[in-house]
Amino acid sequence: MKIKVTLPHDPLWYALEWAVKNCPSYINEDHEIIIDHLGLEVITSVNYYFNDERDALVFKLRWA
Repeated sequence: MKIKVTLPHDPLWYALEWAVKNCPSYINEDHEIIIDHLGLEVITSVNYYFNDERDALVFKLRWA
């Protein structure tokens, strides 16, 4: 079962780097995107997916 943790977008991707290094059950991430008034895509939030509840909880506690 996939567990999703949603965080605000971090333009430096520190949370992603941390998840890859510290959470063995990290699967992948996807982005919530909006189109701004200039027609540009803007990432508003990132969904991180894990296979293990413990990894998801540790990640959420660290970054939320």
